[in-house]
Order: sequence, then structure tokens, then C-alpha cells
Amino acid sequence: MIQSMTGYAAKTRDVAHGSLSFELKSVNSRFLDVHFRVCEELRMAEPALREAIAGRAGRGKVECRVYFMAAARGAAAADAE
Repeated sequence: MIQSMTGYAAKTRDVAHGSLSFELKSVNSRFLDVHFRVCEELRMAEPALREAIAGRAGRGKVECRVYFMAAARGAAAADAE
């Protein structure tokens, strides 16, 4: 269980077709208030992300940003060879 409501975390991971970045910010708040900034391609993952955050944080204001940067087509083709 998370002990502090104030925090920041960022993680980037290379995936099959590009790079996926997550950023979480949280501050003290009386109730759980989760806001998302998610690229359109990943909008379908928002309910699962919301559920995962609510399962770990009982309260606080949490901002979650998720970005996807597609790999350049030339780089992806070179990796496949």
C-alpha cells in the first residue's frame, strides 16, 4: 500500500512499434481524484488504469499521463532484418 500521497514517477519502455511513456503525479487530497491525459490510441486502457490506481491509492489527487511515440518506419524495418 502506498504510504505517502505526494509523489512523482515516470517510466518509458520500448515496445514493438515504438515507445510507451507513463508519468504519475500525486498530491494530498481528502478524496481520490484521478485525472488522465492519454493519447487517443490508448484511450481504451483508461478504465483498467483507473482501476489499478484506485486499488493502490485510497485518496489523493492523481494525474496520470500516458504517451505513445511510434517508431520511425525505417528504424522498424531495419530492426526486422
